[in-house]
Amino acid sequence: MAREIQAPNAQENVENLKMALKGEEMDAGHIKVNLDLLNQEIANVGGDITRLGLKLDDLKYLDQKLTSKAGNFGVEFPVQQVESLQSIIEQAESQETQKPQEAEDTLSGGELSPELNLKSEIAKIDDTVQSFEHWLEIFNGMLNNGGSVWQQVDRGLTRNLEQLNKLKGSELVAKGKIPEKTEDKLIEALNRVRQLKNRHDRLQQPPAYSQAA
Repeated sequence: MAREIQAPNAQENVENLKMALKGEEMDAGHIKVNLDLLNQEIANVGGDITRLGLKLDDLKYLDQKLTSKAGNFGVEFPVQQVESLQSIIEQAESQETQKPQEAEDTLSGGELSPELNLKSEIAKIDDTVQSFEHWLEIFNGMLNNGGSVWQQVDRGLTRNLEQLNKLKGSELVAKGKIPEKTEDKLIEALNRVRQLKNRHDRLQQPPAYSQAA
């Protein structure tokens, strides 16, 4: 049987990134390469980071460090790679949340209790709002740019808008079951991303760039 070599590669990429993000001067090329390799390794296993021996906390740590040191990169900040990493983190968080829900579902004969459903919905709203706020920390300085950056930001705004709209339209929100504080955070984030999306749409893409793309 052929021995898999993906796990140590992915783990080495994580360690390389941890080391590279410790200082104040960022080697953007080195970091981009390791992020590319890490994201590709995870994509090769369908996003199942456990198959690579990776921990969600380590990926969150990398995301946090990249966000906090974004200014150190300047124009060389690896936007696409960071966005891919964030999508991986969101998927891994969703899988972790789903596992205990599935276990409870099995134990309860196929139906979750109202209390568990409510807790799950509140957690989804909190995570999605936090994810949008985190995204905005990284991309806030790029909201007025055009060209390829316009496309990148538009994809992020669209994804955030879809996720927040889906939660706003959930049954528990419609029935007023969600705590007022949580619902207020959801509505505030939704209004914010709508405003940003509308403003960003007005920028549009330069015609020459659109044709070239």
